[in-house]
Amino acid sequence: RVHGGLHSMRTISLSLAVVLAAATIVAGSEFYAGTDVLELTSSTFRKIPEGGLYLVEVYAPWCGHCRNAAPEVIKAASALKGVVTVAALDGDSLKAEAGSLNVKGFPTFLFMNGKNVVPFNGGRTAKDLVDFALEQAKAAVLARLGGKANRPEES
Repeated sequence: RVHGGLHSMRTISLSLAVVLAAATIVAGSEFYAGTDVLELTSSTFRKIPEGGLYLVEVYAPWCGHCRNAAPEVIKAASALKGVVTVAALDGDSLKAEAGSLNVKGFPTFLFMNGKNVVPFNGGRTAKDLVDFALEQAKAAVLARLGGKANRPEES
């Protein structure tokens, strides 16, 4: 009788783990739904080199640091709307895309201007993200004005 009870408990525990994992995956696909943050897909990610200025967060839905950063990323996206596109890439689901950016951990923040990618290793507040994005955007615009290659600096 005890043996059967343990088997049932293991089955219930396993079933619960599968349900929670599925819920995390579904929630991750809409991590920034309804906000000014652009959720990148494989096809929209490929379009970034065509132009535009992007602050990209590479995240994983299960990452606690990513969940903590999300409200700040949303604030930064609202503040930068129309100036720099704030985008998010689910690096757990889009491993090849994250790998192409040399992502080693989550969250990773990058400024992308065409094919130029500048990593950000600063703070995680909305102000930190906005300051970094505006510095990089200014460098990109000045490079266009001067006709020089854009060589933004890391922060």
